[in-house]
Amino acid sequence: MINFRIIPALFALSLLPFALSGQKFQNINDEFPMGLSEEIFQDSYGFLWIGTNDGLVRFDGYQAVHYNHDPLDSFSINGNNMNAILEDTKGLIWVGLSVEGANVFDRNTQRFQQLHFPDQNGNDIIEISVNDFVQDGDLMWVATSHGLYTLEIPDSHGLVRRFTHSKSDSTSLSSTYITEVFIDKDNTLWVGTLDGVNKYNRKTHQFTNYHTNVSFPKRQTLDIDQGPDGQLIVCPRFADFSLYTWDPESGNFHGNENFPASLGELRITWDFDMNMWVSSRGIGAYRFDAKSDEMQFFDPIHSDYHGYRNLYGLNNLTDSYGNVWFIGGNLLKWPESNKSIQSISSNLNISIAVYADKNNLWFSAKEPYVWNKNALQLEKFWTTDYPINLRQQNTPRSGIPRIYHYDSLDEDHLIIATTRNIHIWNKNSKEFQEYPSRLGGPIRDFVIDRASNVLWVSPNQGTPAIFDLTTRTFDRPAALKSLRNTICVEMGAGGDIWFGSERWGLYRYNKVTNEITNYLRNSPNPAWRVSSTKVNDLHMDREGNLWIATSRGLNLLKSDSDSIIIIEDQEGLPNNHITSIIEDLNENIWMGTYDGLSMYSKNTGTFTHFDRSDGLINANFIPRSCFRDEEGILYFGGDNGIDFFNPQSMGINTIPPDVYLSKVSVNNSPVSTGVAPENIKFLEFDYKQKIIEIELLALHLTAPQSNTYAYRVSNISKEWVDLGTNRTITLANPNPGKYNIEVKAANSDGIWSTPKELILITISPPFWFTWWFILLSIILLLVVLRALYQYRTGQIRKEERLKGTFEKRIAQLEMKALRAQMNPHFLFNSLNSIKSLISAGESVKATEYVTRFSQLIRQVLSNSEQPLVRLEEDLEALRLYLTIERLRFQNFEYEIKVDEDVNTDFAEVPPLLLQPYVENAIWHGLMHKTKGDRKVTICISRDHDFLVMQVADNGIGRERARHIKMRGGSRKGGMGMRVTRDRIKLLRDFYGQEASVEVEDLMTAEDGVSKATGTRVTVRIPVPE
Repeated sequence: MINFRIIPALFALSLLPFALSGQKFQNINDEFPMGLSEEIFQDSYGFLWIGTNDGLVRFDGYQAVHYNHDPLDSFSINGNNMNAILEDTKGLIWVGLSVEGANVFDRNTQRFQQLHFPDQNGNDIIEISVNDFVQDGDLMWVATSHGLYTLEIPDSHGLVRRFTHSKSDSTSLSSTYITEVFIDKDNTLWVGTLDGVNKYNRKTHQFTNYHTNVSFPKRQTLDIDQGPDGQLIVCPRFADFSLYTWDPESGNFHGNENFPASLGELRITWDFDMNMWVSSRGIGAYRFDAKSDEMQFFDPIHSDYHGYRNLYGLNNLTDSYGNVWFIGGNLLKWPESNKSIQSISSNLNISIAVYADKNNLWFSAKEPYVWNKNALQLEKFWTTDYPINLRQQNTPRSGIPRIYHYDSLDEDHLIIATTRNIHIWNKNSKEFQEYPSRLGGPIRDFVIDRASNVLWVSPNQGTPAIFDLTTRTFDRPAALKSLRNTICVEMGAGGDIWFGSERWGLYRYNKVTNEITNYLRNSPNPAWRVSSTKVNDLHMDREGNLWIATSRGLNLLKSDSDSIIIIEDQEGLPNNHITSIIEDLNENIWMGTYDGLSMYSKNTGTFTHFDRSDGLINANFIPRSCFRDEEGILYFGGDNGIDFFNPQSMGINTIPPDVYLSKVSVNNSPVSTGVAPENIKFLEFDYKQKIIEIELLALHLTAPQSNTYAYRVSNISKEWVDLGTNRTITLANPNPGKYNIEVKAANSDGIWSTPKELILITISPPFWFTWWFILLSIILLLVVLRALYQYRTGQIRKEERLKGTFEKRIAQLEMKALRAQMNPHFLFNSLNSIKSLISAGESVKATEYVTRFSQLIRQVLSNSEQPLVRLEEDLEALRLYLTIERLRFQNFEYEIKVDEDVNTDFAEVPPLLLQPYVENAIWHGLMHKTKGDRKVTICISRDHDFLVMQVADNGIGRERARHIKMRGGSRKGGMGMRVTRDRIKLLRDFYGQEASVEVEDLMTAEDGVSKATGTRVTVRIPVPE
């Protein structure tokens, strides 16, 4: 930035069509017309509120929302002329009007509420001007044309107290018309009026003013503020001094003699560097540097130089991002970019060439100019009035030739390429030497080959040529005749000369081998394909890499490769149309584009973009119009002049944006919630919504169009989606569920905000997917399933009952059949015994046998109809049977043992279940025993729910009995055992419990040899309940 200490210097510069400047004011009214403005305020969200003569305006950097009075809407603002704006701690916006009083605006309901100001009789004042507000705890001090009011901040906004001027009371206000109210850091209330400033005593409710202290300013108070150092400043209107400061130790005001007097209406603000800015109605704006104490003046008459256009500047503000705003006829912004960019305006004439040394800056616009850096003077470099000039030496041509390229031959000489000639200018003698080329077109570019002491020249029409700096003659090598429409040239390594063509891509010419390689967009070799047939500029960096500026992106040919690398906007390049390219001293690549400047960091592989919001005067930059001087300062020519800067001094704005919700649309229709978008935290939609669009707002007013965005649905993915400068998140056909939208944003310098949860969006499912419907459906399904289960279970039970009854009946019939089989078997054996006794002549035994037999038959017949009989009855039948058998075989004994825990009167067993085993023990175990006693033992015991019945004999054992049977013994047997086994099986099926029969041999050891001493049969049957 160049500071001008004296105002007359500006008038000298204004005589020229060009002016040197640094950062300029930006006129927001060019994009967002707002009319004449008198008040500006920034709320806690970061929105700017601007009071105009045509309503209230809210500005967010992207759009301006207007609030105007509507006589048909009782909730609209009461008037259109604004005097004051303030936000209270509840987020309500207080608006003071010039005639209609004041309103309080609720951003959620978008409604204005009218405030009431009663007079001394309690009647509302119809026409009252509200000029200022200041909040004091739960009270709001309101400066009006009818006195100083204190109102409650809660919803009622009721009157607490009113202060006015009283002629008879010197401690009252000095005037009833209040212009300003201010509370300083010591909680002192200061009141400005039409008749001086007043200090309020909170204990006595009295005021100090010039009536009681002559040092108090007694003119109309325009502004009261407190500087960064805590010093209170008062600006009166047309007083002896334009600015007064308060001395708390002496209790007096002192006029500032160093400040310009009689500046009219003043407003003051301080930027982040503690510089004081002053706007003065009808005069302009001032900036007082806090470090150097220099004053810079911006007058509206010379707005082309600095951009300040407000002749009627009324107010100013420093926002939370460091920008300084001025209002009046235009809304102007001095951006907090810290870029230190300086510019020379060419009054909308393009600057096609630029060159600089330590003393001068040359550039070519409509005419060539030179800027003297030391004298800060701009002169025409090439005019008909110049004492020694090309025009006089080149009389056949009319007009001033256009310069396309500059470069230094040595410390004293400058080489200049014009429409058709090469000129060498002596800086000391200021003499030109002209060397006509006759190349058939403008010499667009050249490069100095110092090793060969020649210039490689690139004319637009025709083929490249060589200008010999020794002989000062042109030559056109035959090898270059195939090159067409070359517009730029660059020296390479190893004897390579590179040419960029307007239509034929990139050429490489090796002056050693005379070989030419053409890199085209549609080259057969994919490695040789450039992104565009038009190459605007070339630059060889210090590492030997060739950087290629095309109209379709940045191309790179590395020194160790023969393959073109294409870098386009998908990889972060802000604009694909690159016009100029150069490297800075830090090895960063700088590019002029059709949308500002871009810097590519070779270390990080990232781009940084700079545009007019950073202080550039050019939006579009001209091909090949760039230069780097010995100090590392870069110069770029554009459509409105020259921008130049030191890359090492390009600061950044470190304040990140504040991100809010701007708008939500469903199926292209805005969603109305009754809550301000910035306050919405939750939204719910049904499943029918196809497209949900969430518009974001990054509040950073320095360069809002360059703010970038990223988002993620944090409960679904941890990956960030980069939106670039696009502000809209689109949810297309979202599935039912929750979407927790998390966002972050970066300012124009790439400083990102902390991620924040923006909004939780819930997509409700159709009712058949809701929890209550699913639960109800599950319950209903369970009820149906249970009903079906119960029905089926009932059916099965019924079938089982029928089947069980049927099976039991079958089992009973089968048991009866088995008993019927057994009974004939027993009768057959008994009759055989009787026959044997009669045949033997033993009539007495036969008679007793018949008697016992008849008793047994009666009992058997009695029990045959019952499936189960009492154990006592069955044992009685078994005793009768044993008695009958002992009548036949007197040489054996028997014993029946019943344990005490067996109740023979209640236990029930199938009739004659043990009889076959007893019979088998007698006939096969005892009958063939020839030695020793013979005995059958029957034991009855209980094992839990089972009845254990054992039949044991001390006979010959099963093995000897089997051998005897095989030799044809007298008795066959076997049916009773088989029938009994079948009866046991039916018992298992009938009771569903295990019934079993185990047969084991009783063994004894005799002379070390095991010998059978009998057989034991164990029958286990369940005891029926």
